[in-house]
Amino acid sequence: MLQFRRNLGIKNILFRGVDLNELERKMFSILKELQIINGELLLKSDFEDEGTRFLELCSFKNLVEKAEGRIVVKIGGAGAIYDLELCRSVGVDAIMAPMIETSYALKKFKVAANRVFKKENKIDFIANI
Repeated sequence: MLQFRRNLGIKNILFRGVDLNELERKMFSILKELQIINGELLLKSDFEDEGTRFLELCSFKNLVEKAEGRIVVKIGGAGAIYDLELCRSVGVDAIMAPMIETSYALKKFKVAANRVFKKENKIDFIANI
């Protein structure tokens, strides 16, 4: 349960007693360190196994953007329109389809991606074949 409190005009967010602002600072520090070590930062999140919620994805996007990295989201199915819409609204950098085992599934992914993103060229699409 999220709990909000005001402290000297600054809104802190507590989650199970942990100050998320402090947690975000630690996460940012780790992301920057990984970027320095590896030369590039790419964070993968997914809707496939109900692993990521919308607000978490927004937080991930915010952190990765501050760290000058990119975020990839694996959607829950080849034709997961709702997942694609969420990714579009957050502004992720790339979308990965789940395991594509047939030409029909690949076609379904392409149709869904084109339907949601139309002719936007700012996003990469990845098929897991």
